[in-house]
Amino acid sequence: MKKIIFLLTCLLIMVSISGCLFREYFGFVSVSSDPSGALIYIDNQEVGVTEEGNPIKIKLKTGNHQLKIVLDGVKITKNITIQKDEVLPVTIFFSVIANITVDTGDAEIFYWQDKGDYPQGTSLGQITKATNFRFVEPGVYWFYAKKSGRVFTAKCITLSQNSEITNIALTSVTTTAARTDESTTIRGRTFLAPWEMEQYVKYKNPNNNIYVAKYYLYFGSLLNITGDWAYCQAIHETGFFKFGGDVKPEQNNYAGIGATGGGAGGASFNTPEEGVLAQLQHLWAYAVPSTEGEPAPIQKYPNKTGYWWNLDPRYKYVSKGCAPRWVNLNGKWAVPGETYAQMILNHRNNMLNFLGY
Repeated sequence: MKKIIFLLTCLLIMVSISGCLFREYFGFVSVSSDPSGALIYIDNQEVGVTEEGNPIKIKLKTGNHQLKIVLDGVKITKNITIQKDEVLPVTIFFSVIANITVDTGDAEIFYWQDKGDYPQGTSLGQITKATNFRFVEPGVYWFYAKKSGRVFTAKCITLSQNSEITNIALTSVTTTAARTDESTTIRGRTFLAPWEMEQYVKYKNPNNNIYVAKYYLYFGSLLNITGDWAYCQAIHETGFFKFGGDVKPEQNNYAGIGATGGGAGGASFNTPEEGVLAQLQHLWAYAVPSTEGEPAPIQKYPNKTGYWWNLDPRYKYVSKGCAPRWVNLNGKWAVPGETYAQMILNHRNNMLNFLGY
């Protein structure tokens, strides 16, 4: 009898353990999308449609699942993990949103989505407080603001689908502060927008098709080098990108690095992006003491992955930090070049005048 009771007890224990082993546990995923009306798929099975202001709660077995949301032919897939008795909130953004503020309280906002074309700013209108702007397409965007008596710094931002709202703060100085002189430090803040600088060159050289202003502003901001000044240096060196001297357009050498005259064309770079960065790295060599580090690695322009290292072939020949101000380049960058910085300043002032600052 004791043996039978023992066997029955063991059987009950085994049944209990088996029940625990094979019991199914559940949790939930709460799905919404911006905009709404998107089809919801779990593990390739359609389970519902997103609704505005009403997240769709779906019961799922614990463990890993694939969530797919489809709207107007756009598919966004996300791997999710469901925990027992927990609700996992998921919001999918089909549009991309930028929240923009300006330090002046109000200003007119402009943007340009960089698709490799000529930069053309588009007005988003006047804002008086932090404002959300919705864009259908992810990508590389430039944002800028304009207000009488102020000059702003443009921001280059990558807006991504299925991400949080991107906050963008646009800051400025007075036009008086922006109109510096040849004693301006080479290290410093970059002003203006890509399309503004390109407009000035197009006015001076209607046939120009070298659109590199964005690189001067982008790398200038990363390196804290005055990229708008560097662009004016390139204007001076190339004659508004007409070239015509020893350096040829295909060299992507916009500052005459290594061009010493007498037919010496100087350095060549594979792409315009590399040529601009090499110029800014060369300016770094002049402006920044070696104790402050090196101008690399530098993130490539946002539509590319990876980093650039030092691309300037003349970097090692410069006495680091010997020319912290633009005026100090006189007789160093260009020989004899006694008024080199003043000519660059003249281009910058003319550009500011043309743009109405």
